[in-house]
Amino acid sequence: MNIERVRVAGLGLLLLLLLGSHIAQAQDDRILIYMDLEQTDHLKAYGLAYWCLEQGLTVEWLLNYRGGSFLTEARDFAARAARLKGVALSVVSAGEVADIHARIEQENMEVVLLEKAPAVAIYAPPEKEPWDDAVMLAVEYAEIPYQRVYDAEVLSGGLEEYDWLHLHHEDFTGQYGNSTRAFETRSGTGTRCSRWKREPPKPGSPRLPRTRAPWPRESENTFRGEGSSSRCARGPTPSTLPWRPRV
Repeated sequence: MNIERVRVAGLGLLLLLLLGSHIAQAQDDRILIYMDLEQTDHLKAYGLAYWCLEQGLTVEWLLNYRGGSFLTEARDFAARAARLKGVALSVVSAGEVADIHARIEQENMEVVLLEKAPAVAIYAPPEKEPWDDAVMLAVEYAEIPYQRVYDAEVLSGGLEEYDWLHLHHEDFTGQYGNSTRAFETRSGTGTRCSRWKREPPKPGSPRLPRTRAPWPRESENTFRGEGSSSRCARGPTPSTLPWRPRV
C-alpha cells in the first residue's frame, strides 16, 4: 500500500513538473505582428501595437525586420484584439525569438523597446475634417487616439503635453484643388480657405511670419492642382496676403 502511494505521489510530481515546464515555456512565447506583404491590415497593426502599450505590455519594434514588425508578450487578450481588428500575427517560441534577435544583430536591423503609449497630437485647424488630411485618416482608421492642436495651443506652450506631433501633410496628388473646385460654393470650404490663407493674427499674438512660413510659390500647382480655378486652390497672391514676410 505504501509503495502504491509512493507511485501515485511520484506520478503527480512528474505531471506537476511537466505542467510547470509547459507554463514556463508558454510565458516565454511572443506574438509577432509582422509588417511585410503577409500582413492583412498594416494600419490596424500599428493601432494594435499602440493598444498593447496602453494595456501595459512592452513592445519591441523590429526595424527593417519583415517591414518593421512588432514583437510583444503572448497574451490571450492581445490575440483576441488582433482577430477583432483583422490583424495577422503569429506566436513564436523563445527559441525563435532568439533567432530573430541574432539575425537583427548580424544584419542592418535594430530593436527599439517601446514601454509607453505616446500622447499624439495633430496640427490642424478646428474645422478641418479628417478626410482633408492623410494623417488624420490613417490615425483614425488605426484607432490611435490623438488630440488636435493649432496655433493657439502651440503659442501657449501646449506642445509640452504631447510626445508625438504630426504636422499637416500636403497633398501632392492635386486632389486638394479638385475637391475645392467641387465644393467651393459651400460655406464650410470657404470658411476653411479664409482661415488658412486670409485670417490676420489675433490682437496681442506674435506676427504671423514668426510662427508660420508663407505658402511656397514654386509648389502651388503641384499642391493645389494644375489649372485650378478656385482662389483657395490657387493660394493667396502677395497682394492679397494680410502680412508681408520679413526679409
